[in-house]
Amino acid sequence: MAGLCDIDHTTRIPPEIISEIFLYASHFAVQILEACNPPWVLGHICGRWRSIALSTPKLWCSLMIVSSSLGSLRIPSILSLISAYLERSSSLPLKLSLDAGWSLENKLPLLDLLLAQSYRWEEVLISNLTERTGEHSILPSLQSGDFSCLKTVRFENSTIIFPGEPFAVSLPNLTSLTLASSHTELLKHLSTPHLEHFRLEFSFHDRHFLEHIRSFLLKSAHSLTRLGWSNTQIDDVNLLDILKILPNLAELDIYCATSRSISDTFLIGLHSRRTVPCVAPMLKWLSLGGDVIGSTDLLVDVLESRHPEDGNNAMACNPLLSVRLYLFQQFDAQGKARLRALSDSGMDVGVFRMSLPMGWIEEPVTDSDTSEEEVGDE
Repeated sequence: MAGLCDIDHTTRIPPEIISEIFLYASHFAVQILEACNPPWVLGHICGRWRSIALSTPKLWCSLMIVSSSLGSLRIPSILSLISAYLERSSSLPLKLSLDAGWSLENKLPLLDLLLAQSYRWEEVLISNLTERTGEHSILPSLQSGDFSCLKTVRFENSTIIFPGEPFAVSLPNLTSLTLASSHTELLKHLSTPHLEHFRLEFSFHDRHFLEHIRSFLLKSAHSLTRLGWSNTQIDDVNLLDILKILPNLAELDIYCATSRSISDTFLIGLHSRRTVPCVAPMLKWLSLGGDVIGSTDLLVDVLESRHPEDGNNAMACNPLLSVRLYLFQQFDAQGKARLRALSDSGMDVGVFRMSLPMGWIEEPVTDSDTSEEEVGDE
């Protein structure tokens, strides 16, 4: 009977199903150089599992390279591990997570190896990249890369400062770019003619900040449909000026916990009848959050102006389909009634309030008698 415990019951499961299970497990992968990373662990269970793992290219498409591990391994070992991923992933698109905080002598051979496969890059996260004039730079190396497959890029904690002529890094099919806690000067080195989504999070603000943002967005103005602006300092007038250069903007997400961006001036700018021509006339999805210093009554006026009851907007402005409000301020009874009327007329309205330690809790707008407990349970 003891021998029954050694029977591998997975032999009854078709390899295609086991392969899908492996792919699910790979979502919990840690950095590439850890022994507990699913592709390596799964290949050491038994010969059949190893065969399935090696014949599942998707299992090897995510490379997570973290600087903390690079110091403990020799360069040949690191390159061998990465080469194994690149080979076993066949010709499928790659998802890269690169911590650029490692030492210079480690950076270059790794970069050369990865750049040889740049035509396969699909999603890239680059963190802790810091380059300034006079230092050896990886940025010029990117000019020769083929990034035709690249769709999504996110920079975190990255600073690139190179006065003078910008490097021309072409990202011809990039659709999404995020800068998180990063310097906006790196934008002047990027060409993104088909960018659809741009997001700033906690980005550095200097005297050239607006110049970098405007110049970059102007080059992608007609393709950009989604803009996110989270906790990045900007005043109301300049924020409106940015929106005015994006004629096809359909989704706007602004969260300003401390700045004074969402003021009466900003709200009037979004009002489809009080500002002519209409700012962001194609806007369909709006999310506002943080500290609104403008009037909440005026905010509801804006929503009503972009969702007329008769379905006829004289300002040639698209009807607003959805709004999410994450505000520290509260609406009075009349404001809530107006929001309910918008919801009843077809707008998807979500109102949230901050409640520690739970965070943002949705408040009902369709039924004023719904209790907070019921909302929390939902």
